[in-house]
Amino acid sequence: VKTIEDFVNEIDLDSDKKELDIEYKRDSVINKTVLKLESENNEYKTKYVLIGTGKTPRKLDVKDSEKFEGKGISYCAICDGALYKGKDIAIVGGGNSAMEAASYMSSIASKIYIINRSSILRADKKEQDEVLGKENVEVLLDSKIEEIISEEDKLTGIKLSTGKEIIVEGIFVCI
Repeated sequence: VKTIEDFVNEIDLDSDKKELDIEYKRDSVINKTVLKLESENNEYKTKYVLIGTGKTPRKLDVKDSEKFEGKGISYCAICDGALYKGKDIAIVGGGNSAMEAASYMSSIASKIYIINRSSILRADKKEQDEVLGKENVEVLLDSKIEEIISEEDKLTGIKLSTGKEIIVEGIFVCI
């Protein structure tokens, strides 16, 4: 059984720091007495504190996209994927996050369009192979979303830079 201390010691913060462009501080606890943390509603006693601040996702740079955030545009397939069961969706991006989202959504959504602005996917080969073998996944390279198509403030499709229009009910942004 791993302790939280073992888990924290295994994290390669130096490589994560470079990849995520974050500032971090790591320190050793000298006095292992119990810490008391107080919030507005609760009090917690613990020996360890792990602070995770998260990361702000890159937004989709398409006119009016912000009005569909949480209403057709999502940044987390695990969080919102179930809302698109049996529906056609688009995943924007060609890196590991996009492939992970596509892999997860392939058993939930009816059809998945991976939209990537360049001519190659940047994800690891293993991630690509897992996704590209799925029957309900189609990759559209050299494509960007130019326009969101909607009816009565509901996302109904997208128009790509190639001129192609696709009917989708959801967009997952993984860029």
